[in-house]
Amino acid sequence: GELDIPGWSDYLHPMDEPGKLLAVGMDQDFWGTWELSVSIFDVSDPTFPHLDERVLLDASASEASVGHHAFTYDPETATLAIPSVAASGESVLEVLDADPKFGLDPVGRVVQPDFGDPACTGIRRSVIMEDTVWSYSTGGLVAASVNNPDRIDATVAFVDVDPCLDLVAPDDDAQ
Repeated sequence: GELDIPGWSDYLHPMDEPGKLLAVGMDQDFWGTWELSVSIFDVSDPTFPHLDERVLLDASASEASVGHHAFTYDPETATLAIPSVAASGESVLEVLDADPKFGLDPVGRVVQPDFGDPACTGIRRSVIMEDTVWSYSTGGLVAASVNNPDRIDATVAFVDVDPCLDLVAPDDDAQ
């Protein structure tokens, strides 16, 4: 089978329901601006794959597009969390309901507080524990409710560390 769709998907993740794939990629909005997209594909019939649903997020990129460790999906709660760079330039964690039967529904965003140099302290990973979603960056941790990620419950800043240090490539000539 073959599926012709606008945009593309960089990362595909199997869902609990057989034949369903969760995808992160890019697509154009009504005005032609490229935005981060999350999709559910039905590939249960390999001769007729199809797009069940696609949601465009107001974001320009996600580390989940290039690194599967940045993609957090909890099938028990049908919650998806992916770091992104919002159109405003903020580092955010997008939180969505992602149910193979009921589709996609953006819940909200965990907005990264100012942990220092924004080029180095963007959200990299997340963990979902019970009803809390944790975002991790080289600058610190942020906890928010899975059901209301726009409200930050706790922040832990890393102190006495250079958040840009581990992003610098080692000097091959250094001893």
